Amino acid sequence: METRSSKEKSSAPERESNIAHPIFTPMPPTEITSTSHAALVKWRKERKIFEDIMRARCLTSGEDDNTVTRSVKNSFDRKLLEIWRRLRWQIAVEDIDDA
Repeated sequence: METRSSKEKSSAPERESNIAHPIFTPMPPTEITSTSHAALVKWRKERKIFEDIMRARCLTSGEDDNTVTRSVKNSFDRKLLEIWRRLRWQIAVEDIDDA
């Protein structure tokens, strides 16, 4: 059975570090799947991180962050949005905005 020398063991991480890694990995926006307080607090924290990352990306790439960032309305699970729209808010989907 062959064993690696200490020199070979120490050079293994060096070889792995030569592998190309993406500079920017797209981050999927979080989706609102529950309207419980705990779920909304968690979503708000994740949303803040998402917006900060997208803003930084747009600063470096020159893109408009409004076109790249997913709207809050589109972050809702479709069925959940429909239920809230119909039962609680009693408004049309078109009247819902991010304000």
